[in-house]
Formats: sequence, C-alpha cells, structure tokens
Amino acid sequence: MYPNDIRPLTSFRTLDRPAPGLTGAAAGAAWVGVFVATLLVSMATYHLVERPARNWMRAHDPFMRKPPPEPPHEPVI
Repeated sequence: MYPNDIRPLTSFRTLDRPAPGLTGAAAGAAWVGVFVATLLVSMATYHLVERPARNWMRAHDPFMRKPPPEPPHEPVI
C-alpha cells in the first residue's frame, strides 16, 4: 500500500478497478485509450449540447442588435 493512498500514475483508480495490476506497455495503451475516449466524449458534448444551445441562445437573445432596415427604394425612371 502506498502512503496516504497515493498511487502511481499507472494504477490510477479509474483503471485499477476494471483492469487491476496494469503495468508497462499495457498501462500505456490503457492510458492512450482513456485519452482517446476523453477526446471523443468532449467532441460529442460539443456537437450535441454546446452548438445547439449556442444557436438557440443567439436566436432568442432579446439584447442582440438587429440589422438596420433597408431604405425605401426609389422608383426607377
């Protein structure tokens, strides 16, 4: 057991539960997988939550300046 429950990076609690005792190349591959999963979840969150929320906020913002109306057109002679 490590003092004060400090564990080395290769056996971080997240990886220690599903795959106990990872060391060396297997631990490195597991951390690469965790990194890729984190990127995929953040990309999915951006596309499924943040972008629609931003577009909705822009469409319903009462303080947004509206474009000036076009001037009336003069008849062509």
